Amino acid sequence: ADDSTAAGDESTLEGAQADDTDAEFILNVLENNTVSKTSGLGKLAPIIVRVCQQSDVYDDERVQGTAIIALLRYMAVSSKFCQQHMQLVFTILERTKYPIVKSNIMIHCSDLLERFPNIVEPWTPRMYERLSDPCVDVRVSTFFILANLILRDMLRVQGHISEMARCIVDEEEQLRDMSKTFFIQLSHKANNLYNILPDIFSHLCDNENLDEANLKHIMKFLFGLIDKNKQMENLVERFCPKFRLTDDNRKCRNIAYCLSLIQYNEKGLRNLIEGFGFYKNALLNEDVYSAFQQIVATGNRSTKNEIKALATELEQKISSVFDVDENGQQVGTPNRPPRPAQPKSAFKKPKGKAPLKRAKKKKVASDSDDSDSEGKENVRQTRRARAPPRVIRDEDSDSD
Repeated sequence: ADDSTAAGDESTLEGAQADDTDAEFILNVLENNTVSKTSGLGKLAPIIVRVCQQSDVYDDERVQGTAIIALLRYMAVSSKFCQQHMQLVFTILERTKYPIVKSNIMIHCSDLLERFPNIVEPWTPRMYERLSDPCVDVRVSTFFILANLILRDMLRVQGHISEMARCIVDEEEQLRDMSKTFFIQLSHKANNLYNILPDIFSHLCDNENLDEANLKHIMKFLFGLIDKNKQMENLVERFCPKFRLTDDNRKCRNIAYCLSLIQYNEKGLRNLIEGFGFYKNALLNEDVYSAFQQIVATGNRSTKNEIKALATELEQKISSVFDVDENGQQVGTPNRPPRPAQPKSAFKKPKGKAPLKRAKKKKVASDSDDSDSEGKENVRQTRRARAPPRVIRDEDSDSD
């Protein structure tokens, strides 16, 4: 029995080795012979490449589409051939005027990524760029391919995924729905969404073509997919330091808005209080201040006394940023972002001085012996001249 078992193991091992040898032989043929210059298929390669390169000469949608598909299938055979023509493929992807050609390239690039991941992966940022293509069909096909690769773990989740998040507010309803479905599925995969959320935010903030309202809409949707308390606590620690990285009012407002989206427990509020030094100066911005006041108000409505106490502590820290009067009332108020000067203020002084000049002329020209009427007139002139300083003192006292 032992001899028969040993013989069976040896035959199995020999069979596995034979399979490996056959596989190596096939791979070697594909790599070095199938599309080489000496093979039948290889002799057609220069013709295919020339048609792809000279799109102005062979300017036909069907010809271009057929040529690029043939080229991509050749590339799937040999890593050497693939490496040689990657630049050409992505140049065509950017410059071609035919949407069908772009879609075909995206579809076959997903196959190439599975076949030769080390060769294709450095080019994936160029694939993400097609999510901004003017053609809806190209955007939809690109999103579908990228989402499929990411969910199958064929493509690493990187900061470029912010382009997919931007599709949540795309003008095309189909793409908006696809984007939301993708991120819902991604949120179910371990910590994928949690890990990339700060990077998504940073990339979206740097996108000048995305307005603030759409940015907030995207972040509100993504934060709504984070349902673990531990992740919420850590997001506080990851977002607070972002205040130190910028002086831009817009970015500070958006960071504060994201912090206001977090569902706070005790640990989360403690992390926010401990990070007070990061956002202390940013509180002088009215929108940032309002976001933190919202966090405080939510904490005060909690049924847990511990959270209420922490919310009170946070409120006290926020209040400490501003001056207080003798009654303990807040005097300083957050500042709005700088705004252009109003033209009305430029004409206040001439209006105040004009009556004074007229009063002086009247006084010099007046030669009346009635001292009482002259005294009354002087009093009126004095009051008129001092009117502006009195208004300024009233405003100062209100602000104090």
